[in-house]
This record gives sequence, structure tokens and C-alpha cells, in this order.
Amino acid sequence: MKRFLIVLIAISLVVPVFSASVNSAISYYSSADTYNCKPPAQAFRNNISANNNAGPYVGYVNRFTTSNDSYWDARDMGFVCAHGNRWLFALSNGTVYLDNLTDGWGDNNLEWTILYSCLVVASPLERPNDWWQPWIIESTDVFDRLHIVNGFRTSALVSPAVNVTTNYCSRVNNGNYVLDSWFDAIYAYGQYWGPYDQGTSMYYGTCEYDTFNSFASDPSETQTSDFHCYYMD
Repeated sequence: MKRFLIVLIAISLVVPVFSASVNSAISYYSSADTYNCKPPAQAFRNNISANNNAGPYVGYVNRFTTSNDSYWDARDMGFVCAHGNRWLFALSNGTVYLDNLTDGWGDNNLEWTILYSCLVVASPLERPNDWWQPWIIESTDVFDRLHIVNGFRTSALVSPAVNVTTNYCSRVNNGNYVLDSWFDAIYAYGQYWGPYDQGTSMYYGTCEYDTFNSFASDPSETQTSDFHCYYMD
């Protein structure tokens, strides 16, 4: 099993690093499939170490789009479990289209997200010519001061989801990197052989070594340089 790093534009930057603890986290799930989607969201809620931890809540589209500053983007870290496809995930009252957000993420508070959905974070293997498009290029892009998005480029199996999530939380709680812990948890508990559980991360290079206790300052809302995709193959 290999991991690959793709860099859109690489430049040298000196960015301040802040030492702080994570204040808040939130988890959501799709009630269109409560049986499969709620347990991983509950595992995140039960195991992530944050001073103010909320959820799991039923996810509604506006909490990730028009009203995200009051919900999803009001926390430091967010987790959502829902059925997905390329650049979208489906909730009970509609679909969140990541290539057409009315308001990006991170401009209020959010630093890190976990999208536990099939296919949602496409790598250059699936989108060789525009893998970065919904994240940083569109006027309604996802990364508006956001640091990292963790997800999957393939189908994500239900059976290991709770264990992957629990292990991920344990790793970041213990001071490990927000980004690397995602892949380590998948290697530990995911069924990543064959066409399943292939993790992907989108992130700015300055945020690669973010931990709960020490993380980079927020990138600019309009930054398109030093953007990376890390993925399993």
C-alpha cells in the first residue's frame, strides 16, 4: 500500500505556529441512513478530546452551506458521516455540493474536517486535471481559511467505520498530526485492500503538521498556492 503526495503549487512560506488546545468539536450524520451513519458520528463525539464537544446531530444542508458559520464552522473540528460521491454528500433534506458552496469553511472558526463518505475527496487518480477545483479555485470554494479536509477517494466501508474513527480520535488526542493520523487509523482498522477505504486529504502545506496543541495560523481565504493532495493507492 502506497501513499502519494501531489502539490498544486509549492512556495516557501514562514507561517506562525500557535500553541493552544482544541476548544470545540461537532459531529453530524445523515438521518437518511441512521443505522449506518450515526455510529461513527457517535464514536467521534464520544472519543474526541475537546473542551466543548457537541453532537451527534442530524445533518441538514443549510448547516454546511448558507448557515454554516453558526453550526459547522462554529467549531474547531467537524465530523460528518453520510453517503457521498465525487465532491458531494447526501443528507436527509438534500445534498451538499462541495463545488458550489454559498459560503466556504474556515472563515469563522473551523480548522479541520472529516468527511466520512464514499468517494467525496477525489484524488488526481479520479480527477487528474482538476482535483483541486472545488477546494480552492471556485468563487464558492471550500477552503476559506480551512486547514485540512480528510476523507476518501473510494467507497468507505461501514463495518470498520467506528473503529477507524475511534482510533483516529485516540491518535489526535495523543498529540499526533491531524493529517497523518487519518491514514494511520485507516491502516490500523480500515479494509483498504482492493477498491475500498482509500483515504485522501486536502490541505495547505503550512498546516501539514497541525496537532491539537500546536497548529499553523489560518491560510488566506483566497490562497491558491502551496495546496496539496495526499492519498492512498
